[in-house]
Amino acid sequence: MFLLIQQRSILIYSFCVVCTMYFFVTDITHDELCTTFSKFDLKRLEMYSRNMAEHYMITDLLPSIAKLFFLNRVDIHLSAVQSTILLGVGLQHKTVDEIQLELDLPSNQILGLYNRMIKKFVQKFMALEEGKISSQLEKKETSHPEMEPLVESLDKELSEAAAEIKKQQKKKLEALESLDLSQYAITGNEEEWEKAVSSSSTANIVSIKKKRQVPTDAVDGKDRTLKKKKLGKDIKKHHKHQ
Repeated sequence: MFLLIQQRSILIYSFCVVCTMYFFVTDITHDELCTTFSKFDLKRLEMYSRNMAEHYMITDLLPSIAKLFFLNRVDIHLSAVQSTILLGVGLQHKTVDEIQLELDLPSNQILGLYNRMIKKFVQKFMALEEGKISSQLEKKETSHPEMEPLVESLDKELSEAAAEIKKQQKKKLEALESLDLSQYAITGNEEEWEKAVSSSSTANIVSIKKKRQVPTDAVDGKDRTLKKKKLGKDIKKHHKHQ
């Protein structure tokens, strides 16, 4: 008899809470969420909601979740049975087996309702996380200066750059053409090259004797000397005939 009264009292309390909570809901902020739960706590809740962890892995988080729910800090709808489970496990620190006996429901049904209840909280918490990230991205986007279109088209800029490069190349070519590169010219005729290749004793090395270049001053001086000698001979011949 006492057990039946206790079950009814739990159900009546849960029903009253469910009926009144929607009139005074003040949603939890992201900062409050980070203060209440760590990143690891949220990850554990997410893993349980995806059936990747057992329910006892998140039992220590149920008191905080129950306080948020019954203090109307999360806008989440729970059925009367789910509210009863959250009340029993979160605030009365009862086990799932004890809740099963009090509600006279199969364990798989209790655990199914328990899992769906946690999924609702996970979705709410993830929405807060996504909203925070979205607001941060919006701030970064607004902090950048507005991009203005180019004054000139891209094709025009490319053509101007190509003309400038051609102009620089033409200047370099003219500078090279003005240099005297005759000293770097390869000398020797075809016979000299054949002789050098056939007589070379060292592999990959060919040597040809370079023709000596006579300075123009020396050539002019030699021509003047020959002209003087010829002029002297002509004068002597002229005296003999006289």
